[in-house]
Amino acid sequence: MGKINLKTRYSFRGRRRRLYRKLPNEVVDETLTSSTLGEITDRPATSIMSVTGKKMELLGLGISPDMMESKANAISESKDLLIFAQMSSLNQLLSFSCCPLCKQNGITFPLIDGKEMGFAVKGKLFCGNCEQSFAESYFIETVGGSQSSKAPFEVNLRSAFVFMGIGCGYSAIRDWSAVMNTPIYMSKLTFEEIAKRSVEKIRERYGELGIVPDKDDVLDVAVSFDGSWHRPGHSSHNGLGVVIELLRGLPIDFQVLYNCCHQCYKSPEKDDPNYAEWISNHTAKCSKNYDGSANSMEQHCALLIWQRSVAKYGLRYTSMLCDGDSKSYHYIVEREVYGKDVAIKKEECINHVSKRMGTALRNLKEQCTAKGESIGGKGKLTNDLITKIQNYYGRTIEDNHADTN
Repeated sequence: MGKINLKTRYSFRGRRRRLYRKLPNEVVDETLTSSTLGEITDRPATSIMSVTGKKMELLGLGISPDMMESKANAISESKDLLIFAQMSSLNQLLSFSCCPLCKQNGITFPLIDGKEMGFAVKGKLFCGNCEQSFAESYFIETVGGSQSSKAPFEVNLRSAFVFMGIGCGYSAIRDWSAVMNTPIYMSKLTFEEIAKRSVEKIRERYGELGIVPDKDDVLDVAVSFDGSWHRPGHSSHNGLGVVIELLRGLPIDFQVLYNCCHQCYKSPEKDDPNYAEWISNHTAKCSKNYDGSANSMEQHCALLIWQRSVAKYGLRYTSMLCDGDSKSYHYIVEREVYGKDVAIKKEECINHVSKRMGTALRNLKEQCTAKGESIGGKGKLTNDLITKIQNYYGRTIEDNHADTN
């Protein structure tokens, strides 16, 4: 049997380590044990499924391995070509067609608002002479010609496969659509629906463990929280905070903050006669929702998420897994978001603990080198050895934690 290269990392939950087999676009989601290594070695590549795919399947979003394979086969067997067409050229071509009602030329194909599904748009034939509409239809068929209301459109599935295959997501699809001037209609309620299903699965899992909500139907759960910014260096104008439940690893809530609005920079002067009208129209759609600095965005994101958890989801985030130096935890505790009687515990992320060990060893190596007392080099504390120590240190902590529980 040939050599199998494996690399490890900790998941966002900080509880389990995941293995990545070096196969194209395939991820192995298993706990690192000797028996697992044997199972991975003998497992066919086609049975490996991404972590995201498993979570989507858990939420009932129809992305199980069998369904993905059947849909991929369906679109690969399709003989229809997908082509680009400009609306102006399409309407010009249709204008030579004869209306079946008034027998005159002048048919167009206007789009129908509110009937869009991803890249699939719906239109209807319209005669400008008799002003009658008929023959409503989508431009694209569903996969396999299915008549089900839940069947995906072929163009959407193909697009998803393409962008997933090159490691891109929604942002890349949106940017591509903007450059190509192609409308893409993604539902803004998608995450709300996912969060709703996530909470149902979380409550179901906690019920299996014998953990039930209180008399007000509020459940205490353990979550992981982290933040990010558009650019590093605490100079970003927007930041993001995300909460993921630990047992299931499912997303629950997120918050995006902006401390500036580009449209506000283009506003008229306050003494301008048009300023009052401009500000009344702009206030509702102003993107700025935060007045603080970029450095404090993560803390404020956490506060907003914690403050609405009970009212929005019926959950209390009483255990918080975060960075070792996270200020968000102290920020929430100081404000007693759930009252004085509800304590919020902090869980250390094993990944950050092990990285701090590696950082300490590298700093020690640099300090010794500066003093002329090198501890690096062959047979000593090399960078590869530090990486190994860092990984073993994290594994030891995780194993000890598993034994105590």
